[in-house]
Amino acid sequence: MLFDRDEEIGAALLALVRGRPDGHSLVAAFRGHTRAFWERFGRILEGGGNTHGFWEIVEANPGLRDYAETSFARHAMSVGQELAREWGRPPDDPICHALARALCGVNVTILTSGLGRLTAGEDQATVVTDMIEQADHAYDLLEQGLAGYVPA
Repeated sequence: MLFDRDEEIGAALLALVRGRPDGHSLVAAFRGHTRAFWERFGRILEGGGNTHGFWEIVEANPGLRDYAETSFARHAMSVGQELAREWGRPPDDPICHALARALCGVNVTILTSGLGRLTAGEDQATVVTDMIEQADHAYDLLEQGLAGYVPA
């Protein structure tokens, strides 16, 4: 019941790959998706919504946390297979799957980090703004490559 939108989420991630305009990078597509989620979520929170309450339940239950991780991995696998199809590669192409895991990984890490912070009671506006900034930074690293990354 907590994961009733799982199929919808998977379809949205595949749509990022399939529906991006010519010349629109995968990173740009995922960046836009992550940003749009947090902007929309921020408006819901401003309106008094508490749509992150389900995350408290997930975090408190090891079985649900495992299910969430399995779901995230399944979405990344589907994106990897779609990339392989689009690029004419074998369905298990390691580069396609590595890219899919990196892109989906940023998306889900920003999601779970932000939900965790909201669940812990942090200021909603601060969390939303920070998650957008953190997502931009992470996608910048993917876009530019990690070779020059040195943690501050």
